[in-house]
Amino acid sequence: MEYDFPRKLGLKAGQRVSLVNPPQGFGEELAQIVPGIAFANGGGPEPVHMVVAWPERDVPAMFRQLLPIISPDGAIWVVIPKKAGKCPGPSFQCLLDAALPIGLVDNKTLSFSTTEYGIRFVIRRELRK
Repeated sequence: MEYDFPRKLGLKAGQRVSLVNPPQGFGEELAQIVPGIAFANGGGPEPVHMVVAWPERDVPAMFRQLLPIISPDGAIWVVIPKKAGKCPGPSFQCLLDAALPIGLVDNKTLSFSTTEYGIRFVIRRELRK
């Protein structure tokens, strides 16, 4: 198993999860570790409990697109390279700069692998419906 974090994500059987730009095999591995989760690609009429996203370039646009599809108590995990300042791609500060103005706050970090870590963003408590 390449990923050593799934139980710490907070996913439970019956919850809906959406993956954005996942590495090959990630969804299959997640489904084996957390049986009974449902994958929702592109959102749908029901909100998702969790999004796990590997951002490409436009982080503010990514957050604006994902915010409406999560449930009020849902979360967006954004996975970036460790030592992102030395690698191409978004940094922790870049994520904060994009998330905070639209009502998302970071509340947890988690090592996803030896080369990646994730930051969990949730809707600011006073903005939840």
